[in-house]
Amino acid sequence: MRVRSFLPIVLLILVALLAAGCSRSSDEPADTSADRVESTEPDAVADAPADEPDDEPAEETTEETAADEATSPETEVIAYLNGRPLDSAGLDRQVNLVLSQYQQLYAQFGQDIRSMLYGASGRELRLNMELEGLERLAAREVLLEESERRGIVVTSDEVEERFWVLFGEYLAAQGATQAEFEAYLEGAGRTMDEFVAESKQGIYEQMVSEALADAVVGTPELSDEEVSDFFEANRANYETPEQIRASHILVGTQTEAETLAARLADGEDFATLAAEHSTCPSSANGGDLEWFSSGQMVPEFDEAAFALEVGEMSGIVETQFGFHIILKTDYRAESKPELEEIVDQVRQDAEETEREERFRTWFETTYDAAELVVAEPLLAAARIKRDDLDLGIEALVNVYEEGTSDDPYLTYLIAVAYETQRQDAVNEKTQIETAEEENPDAETQIAELEAKIETATQRAIEFYEASLEELGDDPGIQLRLDALLPTEPQTPSDVGP
Repeated sequence: MRVRSFLPIVLLILVALLAAGCSRSSDEPADTSADRVESTEPDAVADAPADEPDDEPAEETTEETAADEATSPETEVIAYLNGRPLDSAGLDRQVNLVLSQYQQLYAQFGQDIRSMLYGASGRELRLNMELEGLERLAAREVLLEESERRGIVVTSDEVEERFWVLFGEYLAAQGATQAEFEAYLEGAGRTMDEFVAESKQGIYEQMVSEALADAVVGTPELSDEEVSDFFEANRANYETPEQIRASHILVGTQTEAETLAARLADGEDFATLAAEHSTCPSSANGGDLEWFSSGQMVPEFDEAAFALEVGEMSGIVETQFGFHIILKTDYRAESKPELEEIVDQVRQDAEETEREERFRTWFETTYDAAELVVAEPLLAAARIKRDDLDLGIEALVNVYEEGTSDDPYLTYLIAVAYETQRQDAVNEKTQIETAEEENPDAETQIAELEAKIETATQRAIEFYEASLEELGDDPGIQLRLDALLPTEPQTPSDVGP
């Protein structure tokens, strides 16, 4: 059920992009080794990927280096975690990792999130990413602080070994070479050195969290009854649907496909022709797509492949990706094992899950007890706003009035906060007005909400106007302002005879 690994988020993002199947359904991820990895640490830890060292060699990815990163004189301290400084460079790295994850997500829908980071609305989105990056940076610091307290050391040699094992496993699973991977990175605007540095730093921190989990909770021992209960609750995870294995050749035109089909009919080797002519990344492995179940590929491909007998080759199959020739190479029947058939695996999974839950509980308690003091004024106000809108508005206005931030979009951010406050009050008023149960205080509550709506509306208008004055014409801001401005009543002359 689980594959225990500590592959860093950076590696997951990059290899997932590389491994996207050329005939898989757009809403079904490719069945790559990276896709199958599940973090064994709590969400707060797994979601706090590593900072990338600034072109430092691998030998520097040690506990001491990680702990000292926040003291660089070239960066600004933006927060303190239990008195330990968190710097702007560390935050920027975390934000970039957050951006990479969102970029991968949006790309599945044909969107480029980078195009959304411009202008006023882009600043709002970026600020939210900064908040997420700050929480990840703080979570990272909690782990490093606790590892130091417990004397946990992860050496650069251990990190080096883990990286190349994981990377080698990935390349082998994809039938790709390192040169091909480097070429992909180059096309994505990255370098192999950057990738290795980011991944090693991530592996270091994940290995620290692994060692911490061992120190904090160890390996739980569960009773037979607890293992049985776990199996019943997760039975579906041990069942596998009918699967097939197939290879294919993908080309861009019907004519190419017909030429290759004729050569195959004359006895030429399928894998050789796939390697020479297929435009799918699977060509590096002779067109082999590994195992997949029904629904993982686009419908036309899926239907054709499952209709074949093992060893049988299809005709030309057209999909949104091009023209395919498919060879079905193997078959697996549906499997629904009982507990006694896989009890050792289930026990391992149940104990690992229990370990995760215990470590997650420990981490959340430790993180909640930590003192995070945000020194950057706008970020501090935004964090307050995330937890309490009214207090957040007050904090944002204080930043504006005290002049502690020179962010050109500050007035816009304040206007958005007031508009959100206004909409919340409108929603609450509607709920009271439409409630079926009798509320003796309804009239008073509605009057208070109407006053709040009026105040929030006027303040939002005020700050949107200030934002336009400071930034110049902005259609997006103007649109939001126009929606708040009162509409003038029409006169008979306005509506015609």
